[in-house]
Amino acid sequence: MKTEVLEREFPPEKIKQRKGPGGKTLDYVETHEVIARLNEAFDYCWSFEIEQQRTDENEAIVLGRLTVYDGDRIITKMQFGSNQIRQGMAIGDALKAAASDAIKKCATLLGIGLHLYRDEEVVEHPKPAANDKSFDWRDAYDKCAEKFGAAKLVEYLEKELKIDPSDNAQIPKDRETWKEIFLALTRRAPK
Repeated sequence: MKTEVLEREFPPEKIKQRKGPGGKTLDYVETHEVIARLNEAFDYCWSFEIEQQRTDENEAIVLGRLTVYDGDRIITKMQFGSNQIRQGMAIGDALKAAASDAIKKCATLLGIGLHLYRDEEVVEHPKPAANDKSFDWRDAYDKCAEKFGAAKLVEYLEKELKIDPSDNAQIPKDRETWKEIFLALTRRAPK
């Protein structure tokens, strides 16, 4: 694996910015830059596929699987990607954007573009109150999927909580339930 290629920072002219939650400005690179980096690191020996997809009136969500071939090793990373559906937007365009988000998130698990997130990880935020409206269940979902694997999270939600993870309305929205999910998955994780 060409670790130096994966972890090489993108030059400033390749980094774009957009508005994020809470008025924060977020740095990102476009999908074609991530694809070019994957091609360079793995000599075009990689694939990406959508495992699951769903849409509701506001959002498209996909579960993507990135598989890279490094000699005789096969490495697979899975992540969720999402996109807000704006008025007049075609569902196909929303799913395409969600897939682009998923491939970029998968690639960060290999080290691509990780430098764009370093500032966020260093900052410690005060713990909000349990009834704090700033809690976003999507962040908790993404963090659990990243730490334990999307497949394990989906399996837990389906088998233990008896909910359909592709149905937004069924997914827990409160902080305490997500703490319990995190602890349960931690106990099940191999040591």
